[in-house]
Amino acid sequence: MAVEDEDEFLDLTGRPGFWDADGAAAVRAEGERMAARAAAGEFPFDGTWCAFRPEPEWGASTLPANWDLPPPLGPTH
Repeated sequence: MAVEDEDEFLDLTGRPGFWDADGAAAVRAEGERMAARAAAGEFPFDGTWCAFRPEPEWGASTLPANWDLPPPLGPTH
């Protein structure tokens, strides 16, 4: 992780609506596992999906307006 990402990750650890220390360890472990796969050129980092194109009839997907906002902190009344 970049330094600023690490700081934010640590700051959010343990806050309501985010991960606890055990969850943070699981996130780190998965990140390390995926980084090792990428470094080894394993699927899906092996280039086999570079030419993928979705079926035209699938259409464009949409996200909710607040997709990138964190969950509210505390009770919402």
